[in-house]
Parts: sequence; C-alpha cells; structure tokens
Amino acid sequence: MSIDVTNEKRFESDIEAFFLSEEGGYTSNTEPFDPADALYKETLFKFIESTQPKEWARFVNANAVNPQRAFIKSFEYNCENLGLLYVLRNGFKHRGIQFKVCYFKPESDLNETDNELYNKNIITCNRQWHYSSTCKKSVDMVIAVNGIPVFAFELKNQYTGQNVEDAKRQWMYDRDPYERCFRFDSRVLGFFCVDHTDVFMTTKLDGEKTVFCHLTRVQMGQVMMVEQETQRTHTDIRRRIYGRRFFKRIA
Repeated sequence: MSIDVTNEKRFESDIEAFFLSEEGGYTSNTEPFDPADALYKETLFKFIESTQPKEWARFVNANAVNPQRAFIKSFEYNCENLGLLYVLRNGFKHRGIQFKVCYFKPESDLNETDNELYNKNIITCNRQWHYSSTCKKSVDMVIAVNGIPVFAFELKNQYTGQNVEDAKRQWMYDRDPYERCFRFDSRVLGFFCVDHTDVFMTTKLDGEKTVFCHLTRVQMGQVMMVEQETQRTHTDIRRRIYGRRFFKRIA
C-alpha cells in the first residue's frame, strides 16, 4: 500500500474515530446495506419494532404475506411524493397507521417518553459505502439514521495532494444523480466534501451544475462553524459539524 493511500485511510480513520466517540454520538453498523431499496433494512425494522410495536403489530396483521416489503413500498411512495426530509420530520401514514422513522430531541427533558424514543434512534456511520447494485464504486463514508442514508462524505487529505476541489469533482462527475441513493430528497440529504481545513456541502447532485455551499461561517439551524484558526484544522470541523447534535439541527 502506498504512502498516499495510507495517509488517506488514516484521515478516514480519524474522522470515523470521532463519529464513534461519545462526543460524536454515532455507532458502527454491521448490518448489510441493500442498494436495491437504498436502505439498511435490518436496522430500519429494528427501530420500527422497538419504538412502535403496537403500530407494527397492526401493520403485520393487515399485510400478513410480506409486511416488510409492504412497509418499504409505503415508505418509498411517501419519499417520492413528499420527500425524505418531510418523512423524517413528520413520519408517514399507511391505511390509518401512523409511523415515525426518526425521533428528534424534545425541547424539554421533562417528557420521559419522548426522550426515551429519541434515545432509541440508531444513527450509524460506515466507511467505504458501496451504494449501488450496478457498479462497484464506493463513497468514503455515510451516516444513516435508523437505516436511512442521510449524509455522505468524500474525504480528501492534503498530504496526498488532494483537497475539497477533488471531492467536488468526484460528486459532480463520478456520481450518478439518478442513482437510487442520490436522487434529490429521496435518500442522502447532504453530500459533503471534506479535507483538513475546509468543508463544502450540497443538497442536490446535478452533474457539472452542482452548487456547493462553503460551510465556513455558514449557519445551519443553530450550529455554526467558525473560521478555522491555525491550530484548529479538522478537529474543530469534526466537533462543530459532524456530531449527533448536527444531525438534529440540520434536519
């Protein structure tokens, strides 16, 4: 393995280590990703069954032949018609049965039930995400909430001669915007370009027309990245942008 590859993998490892730390707040997902449905299906159903057992039991009774397939079809229908962001915020209804696919942190800690549900979210990160059933390409890292991919990262290390501009080109020219995972507001909501000193993001892949937002001094919800100082580099980026708290704010 070349020194350049080793340095890039080390950078990925550093980012992953932060994600999986107590401060980052994520866990690693050992369950398989299904590119056909663009989901970590086992994780999604683990979440549904643990947080909404009564609703799931009703759903199974109404869809006895293949309840998981029926659920995914309903979820996909709502994502296509309302958008994933709406479904994350509001859930969706299937023949009178209301489901939530994500719980956001309550404004107050007084409601024990809401806090318990929030803590049951399964937010995971995985490296070298093989997202497609038609090609062998992979994205450096993905974050999924309850089995649904929401943030994807291309990580570049200046020590290998690459930076965020290379990551931008990768998203623009090497990733098909019609891929199931990359369709606008269908799965991934934020496509990130990251190096040691800079972060860019877009919410929509559109080939060479893709527009990236420079996250330095950009306020997203109540999360603010400040201008990097000489001593703060990517450690500050990780702390301010990628923790579990950032997911709560951006969505």
